[in-house]
Amino acid sequence: MSLAFGALLTILLLLPGIGFRYAYIRSNSIRRSLDFSLLSEAVIMVVVALVLHTLGGLVTQALGSPPDARILYLLGTGGALAAEDYQVLTDSVVPFLGYTLFLSATGVGLGYALQQVVLRRGYDQRYKGLRVLNDWDRYFTGYVLPAERRGKVNFIWVDILVDGSGGNAVLYSGVLENYSLNREQVIDQVFISSAIRRHNLDLSGVLPADEGTTRQPPNYDMPGEYLVIPFSQVRNLNITYSYVQEGTPPETVAAPAEVSTAPV
Repeated sequence: MSLAFGALLTILLLLPGIGFRYAYIRSNSIRRSLDFSLLSEAVIMVVVALVLHTLGGLVTQALGSPPDARILYLLGTGGALAAEDYQVLTDSVVPFLGYTLFLSATGVGLGYALQQVVLRRGYDQRYKGLRVLNDWDRYFTGYVLPAERRGKVNFIWVDILVDGSGGNAVLYSGVLENYSLNREQVIDQVFISSAIRRHNLDLSGVLPADEGTTRQPPNYDMPGEYLVIPFSQVRNLNITYSYVQEGTPPETVAAPAEVSTAPV
């Protein structure tokens, strides 16, 4: 057997560990949840895969159909198989694929279950090794808030100061709908809805055409459904958590009071 087949077998054997790790640290924002270049990630996936395969081997042995370790070794190292081994291999392909899929699904389920337990009990805040969310996820999902306030968040309002033309700045405000992170877990893009724009700001908040006054620049409602802002143009941002008030249906809760949504 070729080394390429051995590499494929190795990947199949590692699938339960990969599925476990992916389900545990999965983020809706980050484009690549797993970083295979990190030694710690590889160690975790290998250890989890070994544990699951050990348990799986005990179960298959109890059922009277244990895996043939000799054939697996020969396949993984590219060794030569005897004539009778090919018949055993042919008869074992479908059961082995079913076993791998079942163990991989088990790994994904265990990873997701552990993630939920860790997040709900706050273990990731106390133990760095159990960290699930990066800093952006924690603030943009409201997880940074105490548990009793976290569940009452209706929507998240953001004010984003962006570099504009002529050295001036533009302030965009709206409801945070989504965001994406790059491989370095730094914000790549921010998606907001119900967006309004306040433009031609200088550092003092005074309109250039009205120097010497403190009149606030006008707001303009953005016509689109969503506004996408590249984070490379962002100077800073402000995050406001809007809570559901008692007796108020979530759909009727207005934007934060300190942010005007009407043109001046």
